[in-house]
Amino acid sequence: GTINIISAKPMSRALVYEVFLSAMRLQGFSAVEERGRVAIVPEIEAKMHQSPTLGPQERPRAGGDIIQTQVFRLQHESVTQMLAVLRPLITPNNSITAYPNNSTLVVTDYASNLQRIGKIIESIDQPSDSDSIIIPIQYASALDVAQTINRLLTEPAQAAGDPNQRFTIAADARSNSVLARAGDPARLLRVRQLVAMLDSPSSAAGNIHVVYLKNAE
Repeated sequence: GTINIISAKPMSRALVYEVFLSAMRLQGFSAVEERGRVAIVPEIEAKMHQSPTLGPQERPRAGGDIIQTQVFRLQHESVTQMLAVLRPLITPNNSITAYPNNSTLVVTDYASNLQRIGKIIESIDQPSDSDSIIIPIQYASALDVAQTINRLLTEPAQAAGDPNQRFTIAADARSNSVLARAGDPARLLRVRQLVAMLDSPSSAAGNIHVVYLKNAE
């Protein structure tokens, strides 16, 4: 086909191809470079063709209107939650996929949008200073409380197939306290609620009896 591009002022030779790619994008087409040639294909089919694939440490290459695939590895945030944030920002004809086993996102989109996605991920994927709590236990045993809460909160997440829901709970026998760490503040709130329910005085008699001797040692 034929496309006409009108510029208000002369442009350099280096910008001609970039302007051509932008014009193709506006018409619903994309240029795919493979095996020494450039194929003009419908935008919806571009992600099925061979395109540059970049690892977590690489940055999108030049050519803002070229389809590329970028792998992003998260260090702190959940890929499931990040997927919900980024999906509306991806071009409708392109894709984003989460792989929770190693906390990675695979995004296929235009290089200019991949640069924006990378900046958003870098801003959100930050360590949290408030993701750990210590709860002293007054009546119950911290070991028993930690074991019970661990069964209640860890097993459902594993059954749902979301191992990236970071959650750890441990007991400190010396201070009879429970230590919990989670990436989701809602889970920490749930831990506090469960500890309050379990750490209640018991009316049952204990199994330790003290006998004071009168004559023997």
